[in-house]
Amino acid sequence: YEWRGYCIEPSKKSFNKLKKYRKSFLVNASVSNFKKKKVYFYENGQLSRICNNNNHFIKKKHKEKLSVTKNIKLSQFQKKVVDFIDIDCEGFEEEVVRSISFKKKIKCILIERPNLKTHQILKKEGMIYVKRFLFDYVYVNNSFFKKKFKEKKYDLVPEKTF
Repeated sequence: YEWRGYCIEPSKKSFNKLKKYRKSFLVNASVSNFKKKKVYFYENGQLSRICNNNNHFIKKKHKEKLSVTKNIKLSQFQKKVVDFIDIDCEGFEEEVVRSISFKKKIKCILIERPNLKTHQILKKEGMIYVKRFLFDYVYVNNSFFKKKFKEKKYDLVPEKTF
């Protein structure tokens, strides 16, 4: 489709796989609104996540699965207009959304399991919730589209899905 984009991945293991299969710009880092330039990253398959100061249990019990990774804000990669952002970060969606500059326009955001606070931030910034696909929520900025999307009432993903 000749699109250009960034794929930001903090896991060294996953990042090395991406280098083989992706042609986008690849960045080995985590994304958050934290002021720290480096953060701990807990690598455990689909349970991988950034470890902030509140994760003492992980730091004590799972030192072998911890690494230090560069921490960046999403805003440093944004152009004047962004067509699409896909956020899948296992519980740190709010921190990633807070790292976005909404002064620059964004057409669409796909985000996995946004909590109510994340939803409220997106809504305040002019993004409207229009669709959910299992765990992924679609938000759009209607000012970019001729045919206007209808805003849907926010619905929390059920705990048990199967």
